[in-house]
Amino acid sequence: MMYFIRKYFYFEICFALKQITIWVQPILMMSLFIFLSSLILPYTVISEIYLAGLIIWLNCICALIITNDALVRQEWLEGMWEQYTQWAQPLYLIFLCKAIWLSVLCYGAVLISIVLALIAFDLSFSYFIPMALGFGLALPVITVVSLISSLLMLTSQRGSGLLIMLALPLLVPVMLLGLIILEKAHYQEPYGAECALLLAMSLMAFLLGPFAATGAIKVSLSSGQ
Repeated sequence: MMYFIRKYFYFEICFALKQITIWVQPILMMSLFIFLSSLILPYTVISEIYLAGLIIWLNCICALIITNDALVRQEWLEGMWEQYTQWAQPLYLIFLCKAIWLSVLCYGAVLISIVLALIAFDLSFSYFIPMALGFGLALPVITVVSLISSLLMLTSQRGSGLLIMLALPLLVPVMLLGLIILEKAHYQEPYGAECALLLAMSLMAFLLGPFAATGAIKVSLSSGQ
């Protein structure tokens, strides 16, 4: 098992280096949306914090959905998903490793975007920890939902706009919990309960998501034949 995990992550690192432009995409998208939004945001303290949090969460989620979709489609074009079905390891284990890998890799892009957002909105860096914590706990859910949605739409040519409409409503509870964490941090109130809920949702996503993804992969492969 450990040999497979090491081999798989080495495989993913090589693929990530090969597709480096795709990984730069979420940082560029989030940074562009955040800086443009900061120019039109009302400059009252309370509204700025709430609206900034909403804009950051919404833009980051949309950017990650589009990026994960681009990676899934690139792997589809290169025949990698079909190869996964031929591996000795079950598909749910392969998907679980992929979800963990993408969550860790995307977290780096999110942290960079949070720093840029705090600078753009002229917010205190004391908000970095609650936002980074919220995204860190929510990224597994975002990754699993975006990957499953992308797998279901592999054979569709309707683009990422429809994918966002499909995946984003499922992620609204995650975004609301993230905004509540930011609100409580602003009022210096404890937000451990919200973090626990996000952690529970992420664990459920890691437990149940691979089984749903296995079915989505088989549906896409059968539809593409």
